[in-house]
Amino acid sequence: MNTNRFAPDVPASSMADIAFLLLTFFMVTTTIAEEKGLALLLPEWHETPPIVKRNDRDLFTIVINHTNALLVEGERRESPDRLRDPIKEFLMNHPDPTKAIISIKTDRGASYQMFIQVLDEAEAAYMEMYARQAGISVEAFRSLDPNREADQRLYERGRQGLPKNISLANP
Repeated sequence: MNTNRFAPDVPASSMADIAFLLLTFFMVTTTIAEEKGLALLLPEWHETPPIVKRNDRDLFTIVINHTNALLVEGERRESPDRLRDPIKEFLMNHPDPTKAIISIKTDRGASYQMFIQVLDEAEAAYMEMYARQAGISVEAFRSLDPNREADQRLYERGRQGLPKNISLANP
């Protein structure tokens, strides 16, 4: 018996080519989802921001702390549900709604989900007020097309005298 047997060799010269082709294939066929983020209109940049004096009666304050507890106008709340009614009441009873500001202050440890829920409630309060002023439903107001003249008139009538003043800040 012959004990000098050799193990068969596997040619490795084309392994780099195969790896490169697989890498190229996955790079070309993979899609990366883009995050949409929040559609917020940021204020114009100033080297030294203008200081505007506001009265406390002009502010409706909502504070979210690091444990996601809410403090609405000094009153503790467990959840952001039914937050839009006090916001609408504040806006309707304000002597000059153009100066009324909804101030949302968040602690650095607050969850993103709680922030979004509070922001959505504030936005919904404004949308309900706009729809009421325009004399249409909230769904109809949201679906207005600003490129159509009739829709643009309704949109402007809904927003007349009630700018969306939502302030986002760290406490």
